[in-house]
Amino acid sequence: MKDILKFILKLILLGLIPALLIYISKSDYVLNYFIDNEILVTIENKDAIKFWLFFVGTLIGALIIPIKLFLTEKKLKKQKTILKVIVLINLKQIAKDLDLNISDLNIRVFRVKKNIFNGRVRLTDKHFNNITDKIEGKGKLPFVIHKDNIQGVVGRAYSEKSYFVDYNIRNDYNSYSLTDEHLSRIGDVKFCCATPIFNRNKIKYIISLDSIERVYKSKAKTTYLRKNLVYLSKLFDDFIL
Repeated sequence: MKDILKFILKLILLGLIPALLIYISKSDYVLNYFIDNEILVTIENKDAIKFWLFFVGTLIGALIIPIKLFLTEKKLKKQKTILKVIVLINLKQIAKDLDLNISDLNIRVFRVKKNIFNGRVRLTDKHFNNITDKIEGKGKLPFVIHKDNIQGVVGRAYSEKSYFVDYNIRNDYNSYSLTDEHLSRIGDVKFCCATPIFNRNKIKYIISLDSIERVYKSKAKTTYLRKNLVYLSKLFDDFIL
């Protein structure tokens, strides 16, 4: 948010430059002040200076914002590429710690939407191209938290406001209040972990990792997994979300 405000402030300040040049070109008061104090402007070159001030102000005004936006977009693309590589490196380490191939591990982000009238919470997957994985199938697949009904590992992470992991989801059939659509689209998942991302003490997103491959539980795996997932969530919070 701070970066966006800084960007807007820079555009405003840069926009003042052409506005000031055009104002001076139209203002005899300013130019006469310069003439009276013998600052660059004379009676002889006053009209020429007015023309060039207006021309340069108009030219800068027409080019400065498009150029700035182009450079910003280019910079953002470069940052996104760097972030993609960092996320991939982190996922490779997590996969290695879990004795998985990187291709067997999916990363997903869920956005929190809470109904202020009935308290019903929906966790809806938010896809980032070339960074996160989509849930198979058509349309969104929300996970709902309402009263005692808590859907999925992501729902448990939200409800407990903490990191949550299940190494063998299918061992206890439908222990996460999943619907038939959930079971149809993600029923093959065997391992899943999730952690919340907070903003001003409120959960705004849930980040999760899952795999259809079996992961055998150990204390070391849980320790490394939690550490890396917290780092991954901070990375998303600071640079992507």
